[in-house]
This record gives sequence, C-alpha cells and structure tokens, in this order.
Amino acid sequence: MVRAWLAAHLVDPELHRVLERDLPFLDPPHDGNPSDQSIFDRVRRLLEERCDQITLTDRGLATWVVVNMVKSLVHAAVIEPPRLAALADIECAITDAVMGVLVGTTTIARSVVEETT
Repeated sequence: MVRAWLAAHLVDPELHRVLERDLPFLDPPHDGNPSDQSIFDRVRRLLEERCDQITLTDRGLATWVVVNMVKSLVHAAVIEPPRLAALADIECAITDAVMGVLVGTTTIARSVVEETT
C-alpha cells in the first residue's frame, strides 16, 4: 500500500509541490468521495482480515489512522523528502510507523490520556 501511494505521487512530484504550496486547501471534502471511500474500504478489509494481529480494537479508527498516516507521510516524502534518505528507506520507515500503530502497544498512550482527563 505504501509503495503504491508513493509511486502514484511520484509520477509528477513537482506538481504535488506546487499544489501543496499554492493551493493547500484544495483537497475536496472526503465525505462522499467515491475514490476516498474505496481506499478506506480496502484498507478496512485488510485490517479485518488480520484483526487477530492488530491491537487497535476499533477497526474504523484503525483504518482512519492508517489512511491518514500514509497519506500525510507520502505527501511529505514527495513534497519535502529528507535529503539523505533513499526512497526505499522512506517507504520502510512509513511502513514501520504504520505497523507500530497497528501491532504495537496501545496501553501507554491510553494511560496518559486517561491521566489527563
């Protein structure tokens, strides 16, 4: 998934840079967008198929987090890539971050949130 999104955004990275710089609020609302809904549904299906491996029990929330993490990090990688990182390293780092959210521990963050509320 990460590789596919990176490849799609790298077709014309300069266009993405210009659009983000000059028209940062151009993104249409996500509600009702068939393309966004299709991506969300596919990611959710993937997470459902592996639900026994994922620590986040709210699959809708897990899907939202994954989609938005990948989208944000891919945009950052295309628009302002780190100077000393190869594309393969960026892809691995994004994948590791997503996997950390999905299979890592959730008790640390939850305990901090519960302490402050």
